[in-house]
Amino acid sequence: LSLDDAIRELEAAYHVFPERALRFCQSQREHAIPRLIEVLEHTVRVGQNGAVPEGNATIYALFLLAEFQAAAAVPIIWQFLKLPHDIPDKLLGDAITEDLPRILAIFAGPRLDLLDELILDPALNHWVRSAAVHACGYPVRDGLLSRQDAILWLQKHLTEAIRRRDASLTDPLVNVLLDLNANEARPQIELAFQEGLVDEEMVSLENVNDELSPDSPNECNNP
Repeated sequence: LSLDDAIRELEAAYHVFPERALRFCQSQREHAIPRLIEVLEHTVRVGQNGAVPEGNATIYALFLLAEFQAAAAVPIIWQFLKLPHDIPDKLLGDAITEDLPRILAIFAGPRLDLLDELILDPALNHWVRSAAVHACGYPVRDGLLSRQDAILWLQKHLTEAIRRRDASLTDPLVNVLLDLNANEARPQIELAFQEGLVDEEMVSLENVNDELSPDSPNECNNP
C-alpha cells in the first residue's frame, strides 16, 4: 500500500470503514501529514468555486490530522471551514456538531484568537461558528485555560451577538456559559432571552435557573 492508494481508499469509503487505509496513514504519520494537507488543499480549491468534492477523503484527513495534532494543518483547516455554500456541512455531516468542537480544541487549545477568526464572521456556516464556541470548553477541562478567562471571552461574544442581533450565535454562547456555570453572565443571558435571540425549544429560562448554581460559583456543570 502507498499513501496514494490509502487516499483513494479513504475517498471511496462510503459504506465500509477504511481500516486498512487509516492504519497505514497512522503508521506513516510523518509522510502522511503533508499528503493529508494536500487533500484539504484540493477540497479548498474545488470548494472556492462552489463545488463539493467527491469522496470521503476530506473528513478522514481532518480526523487524522487532529489525531496527529498536526499544527502545520491549521491554516488549511481554517480555510476549509470558511468555504461558502454550506460545503463544510455537506462534507462533514453529523461530525460538524458531534466532533468538530473537539477537533478545533485540539488545534486552537487556549488560543481563543484562533476561534475568534471563525466566530466573528457572520458569513460562515452556522455550525462551524457554533463548534468554535463549544471548543473553548475543552481547554478549560484540560487545565489549559482558566474558567474565568473562558467566561470573559464568551461574555464578550454574547454582548456583541446581542448588539448585532446574531441569533445564530447566541444559542451556543448561552449553552456554553451554562456549562461553565457562569453566574456572572446571568444579566446578559436574560437580556438575550428578552430580545428573542434564544431558541427556547433548545434552552429555556427554566434551564438557566436550574443550571446556574450560585452556591457553587467556581464549579462547572460540564467540566
